Amino acid sequence: MKDEDKSKPQLMSELAEMRRRVAQLQSLERERKRAVEELRSSEERLKILFEYAPDAYYLNDLKGKFVDGNKAAEEITGYRRSELIGKSFLKLKLLPLGQVTKAAMLLARNAIGKPTGPDEFTLKRQNGTQVEVEIRTFPVKIKKRTLVLGIARDITERKKMEEALRESEEKHRLLFEEGSDAIFLADVETGTLLDANKQAERLLGRRKKEIIGMHQSQLHPPGKAEYHKEKFSKYIQSGRAADFEAAVVKKDGTIVPVHISAAVMELQGKEIIQGVFRDVTELKNAQERLAQKMQELERFNRIAVARELRMIELKRQVNELAQKTGEAPPYKLSSLRCEDGRGISNNA
Repeated sequence: MKDEDKSKPQLMSELAEMRRRVAQLQSLERERKRAVEELRSSEERLKILFEYAPDAYYLNDLKGKFVDGNKAAEEITGYRRSELIGKSFLKLKLLPLGQVTKAAMLLARNAIGKPTGPDEFTLKRQNGTQVEVEIRTFPVKIKKRTLVLGIARDITERKKMEEALRESEEKHRLLFEEGSDAIFLADVETGTLLDANKQAERLLGRRKKEIIGMHQSQLHPPGKAEYHKEKFSKYIQSGRAADFEAAVVKKDGTIVPVHISAAVMELQGKEIIQGVFRDVTELKNAQERLAQKMQELERFNRIAVARELRMIELKRQVNELAQKTGEAPPYKLSSLRCEDGRGISNNA
């Protein structure tokens, strides 16, 4: 039907429909523009995140050729982005020969759509220096092309710290194992023995596997077990270092006197108590021998003094008899003082 044959209401209805379609198209166009803008904005944000990420981000194809990389990738490899793009990590000799096979196997996993990592590698920079890295990879689709997103983190300092910590732990373990005194480690909360060194085995006459799991109070004679349980609890509560003398019981029942130095310390995030036990048997024996010698010397001194006093008394009596007979006293006596403070006489 021609427009001139249409009625006014029909024309008004068609006009309204056309306006509605135009409005709809304009709305769709605005949505499209907004979507494009959001996509562009999203791409820009992703580009910024990619470019300025603290870790090295890079893209490579399934043959290992670099497609892109960020600033951190340039820094970690020592190559400019233009020097990386289009080249394989094999051609750039970024990896030592011993790690090339490992990298190829991970790339093969990417090819079947599987992520990898974290895996540790040693990268050789352009200037010849080496850097330890931890790499994760993720297969991604970009413009219908399968690529691999790699994230490399410099772990050189972490590896150095781990090595220093390992060396420190080895030194402490050596000092612990080869210490001249018996050392026990016990759980602060339960009092259960967690570790013991070689001297601890010798002190108790037990193997380490027998010692571990015992309660610390079982180190001591049965009659003292409760006393040492309470002492352990009080010491933990006070948190002070302790030095005291005690006794331990060997597997065969022998009682051994010891001096104990104990302190609370943290090991692998857990509070433990370290007790250093020194066998003082020889010291106690030496003290007993010294006491015996002192007693013998005291007894000898008492006998010697008694003899001296008896001699002085005899000389005094001789002098008195000489005086009674009118003779001059043959002995000249002088006043001396004994250890007990009594005054005695002796010949000059």
